[in-house]
Amino acid sequence: MQEEQIPYYTYYDEFKDFISVQECIHKIYKIFSKYKKITVLAFITNFINETGFDNNFNNIKRVHLKYFGRDDKYLIHRRSIHVLAQSFFSFDNFHLNDNSEIVNIVDVCMLFLLANQILNISEGLDYSSDLRVLFNSYKFSNDLIVDNDVRSHFYFYPKFYKSLVESPHYNEFNKIIKKRLNVGIKKYSQILENQFLNVTPISKKFFRKYFSIQLHLTFKKWQERKPIVNIPYEYRMLQTYPFIFINGPYFKKFPWIPFIYRRTEYCVCSPHFLMNSVAKKIYNILRSNKLFGGEFGIAAEKEIVNYFKNSLTNENCIRVNLRRDEENYEYADFGILKGNIVFLFEIKTGSLPMLKKYEENYDKFKKNFDNTFVNKSGVRQQIERIRDISDNFEMFCATTGLNPDKKYQIVPVLIFLDDEFNASGLNRYLGNEFKRILREYNFKRKNIFISDNNISLTLNELKLSVDKLNSPEKILSSIFKYFQNFHTRAVSLLNYENYLLKEYLKN
Repeated sequence: MQEEQIPYYTYYDEFKDFISVQECIHKIYKIFSKYKKITVLAFITNFINETGFDNNFNNIKRVHLKYFGRDDKYLIHRRSIHVLAQSFFSFDNFHLNDNSEIVNIVDVCMLFLLANQILNISEGLDYSSDLRVLFNSYKFSNDLIVDNDVRSHFYFYPKFYKSLVESPHYNEFNKIIKKRLNVGIKKYSQILENQFLNVTPISKKFFRKYFSIQLHLTFKKWQERKPIVNIPYEYRMLQTYPFIFINGPYFKKFPWIPFIYRRTEYCVCSPHFLMNSVAKKIYNILRSNKLFGGEFGIAAEKEIVNYFKNSLTNENCIRVNLRRDEENYEYADFGILKGNIVFLFEIKTGSLPMLKKYEENYDKFKKNFDNTFVNKSGVRQQIERIRDISDNFEMFCATTGLNPDKKYQIVPVLIFLDDEFNASGLNRYLGNEFKRILREYNFKRKNIFISDNNISLTLNELKLSVDKLNSPEKILSSIFKYFQNFHTRAVSLLNYENYLLKEYLKN
């Protein structure tokens, strides 16, 4: 996920009139009501295709020059188009007879001015604290998905699903999936794996059957959604139904012939949303099952550990045992020794529930986030285990095989499976929480050296690093330098991916 820092032009910028989100949506509906439903859908799909799918700034400039003859005021971008797509789902009073296309430049400009205003209000302008940065950026991280993220999902999720076969309730999960998808978990996993390997691409029939909706049902599905998340964060609709199909015949007029009979298919959102939806389909179907979360976490952690063994270790980067078998106790989920540095990886496979993720109240968001990733586990858990290492250093060395006469630097790393944590501010906020909580624990650190902060990154980011650097030494070096630069706020506010691409690889 990468985000260009482009100041998008809003309704307020143009008219110096502050209007609410609901007023913006009402104005969008007023424009939509002038056109047929198929016309609005074609308009949205056209701009998705025009702007591309990689957040490329030069492409955005090209689109603005094409439609507006200028590129100094940027209206159109992927996030604004997704706002209009959500608005399309939520509206049902389109014109029944008007056959004109949305070519009126006033209407085009107004739609994007309003979409940008909604984003401007919803995302907020307050970046005064590290959590404020995360509070804002975490909400729109869906919009920043790029090809690397999609490929990572098609690499990891088939492995996670296949590992579910060892879970106690696998048969129950498998029955649910067969009922919904007409194939079992193993078969679906193989479909994903074949797509990743380019052995057997997924068929259009498969997409149409499980990831599409008929045009006349869009508003009905919008009304039926549970839980209800408001525009502009109802990505679930765009990911669940990325294809909207038109039952032909659809008559389109051309200047040289009266009409042509044809069946037309329209897509309402980006291929990244579609492919992510395909990769996570089993997870999304089962996530409401109370038994699934824990068993999926065990399966995912097992595969992530295998990935670490294959990608992050060699004769110079040595895996160390962290489990005290007689006590069934672990110092972390995975450990690597590189020189005198011990990397302790803690894998977090959970995520915030949808309503908590898009919580609009800052204090409630903080409480929900801290309860999940700071207080109960995650940060505090890391510190308590490091205290144990310090207080019982000889036992730690006996478990890991390290030399009790040496002093080691501990680097605590949080790895998040949830790719939406590829957001600005995550590393900075959790690192500062680590620093704050560390002061509560009085241990001497006689045999270990530990900085005041930890480090946070996602599995997708780590895989990007593996693919880019091709060396355990270089990968761990990049993580360590990111860790060391925590005191530089501009660096620690970056997610690891942006640090890797914009800082580490350019040095």
